[in-house]
Amino acid sequence: MAKTIAILNFKGGVGKTTTAINLGAALRLLKKKVLLIDLDFQCNTTYTLNFEVGDGETVYDALVAKEGDVELPIYEYQDGYDFVPASVQLETVGEQLVNRLRKEEILKRVVAPYAELYDYILIDCPPNGGILNINAMSASDSLLVPIDCEVYSLQGMKMITDKYREVKEYINPELEIEGYLLTRYDGRLGLHKMAAAQMHQKYPGKVFNARIRRNTDLSKTPAEHQTIFEYNPQAIGAEDYMQLAREITGIKRKSTGKR
Repeated sequence: MAKTIAILNFKGGVGKTTTAINLGAALRLLKKKVLLIDLDFQCNTTYTLNFEVGDGETVYDALVAKEGDVELPIYEYQDGYDFVPASVQLETVGEQLVNRLRKEEILKRVVAPYAELYDYILIDCPPNGGILNINAMSASDSLLVPIDCEVYSLQGMKMITDKYREVKEYINPELEIEGYLLTRYDGRLGLHKMAAAQMHQKYPGKVFNARIRRNTDLSKTPAEHQTIFEYNPQAIGAEDYMQLAREITGIKRKSTGKR
């Protein structure tokens, strides 16, 4: 049975897509079978995995299809690493679902038949608190929250926490926080060290020991339609995402060290 993790933050530019793609690749290297669902109308995951929007069905088609035998349009990126592409039409999906019963759980119903086929299902979420993110939280076992070490990112944590608690109380009582992931981290900067300390103090035991350090190689991978493990397996980005994957698959988190 797959563990489903929504990679979510209502703020853009914090590394959600980078995390979704490279965490999936790292899990695959750990011999886990992975399905990555792009739920973001910006389609960045879809682009990076080299799927041209318009070439075939997307997650949008599955969400707006009439109830019945709805199939997810699953494509293979690599052996053991599949994905469901997004569409720009997702930006208006709320209008399409407005009259649907239990519209907050449509993705959950669509994904459920595939849970036996994978070890992990990852959902790359859009940067807002709308119906798509509610669907992602409803369909998931846990949330992974990437957060860069800037003031505005830290201030936005309350919105995520409030929405998480609301969904947990009214829709998905099994939903948990997988962890908070510090991204674009630079241990030389006092602000970043302070942000890390604040996160550990506010969310004890829920901040990953893995930190995604600033790495120019990570920013180059989308244009090459590759994961960091293909582009440069020796990069610090590859090291960091592999550490994250190992934590998620069960290696005990250690107390935070300075990096």
